[in-house]
Amino acid sequence: MATFFEKLETLCAERGITISYLGDIVPGLTINHTSISGWRKGAKPRVGKVKAIADYFGVTVESLTDDSLPIQRDQPEIEKEMMLIFSRLTIAEKIDVINYANSKIKKK
Repeated sequence: MATFFEKLETLCAERGITISYLGDIVPGLTINHTSISGWRKGAKPRVGKVKAIADYFGVTVESLTDDSLPIQRDQPEIEKEMMLIFSRLTIAEKIDVINYANSKIKKK
């Protein structure tokens, strides 16, 4: 998989920005050339920086810092709530919910 630095490069490229520019647009985030050089060489950023970067890009902290994981988009709160509710249903109730959702989609 990719390193933190490689993932950060990918995320920045998707937005058409540079890594150093993140320090200008993410509140409370300071990124200097020493940090970037260290990350390029495999150093891990401090937790606060990772959290700010993850929040900005809408990805999970774990997927940025764990080299064995791909980049994972953070799930919106409503989806988290839906999954929690869905997990409490019986199989029959889950089937009913899926059928209902599919019927709503088909009406569009």
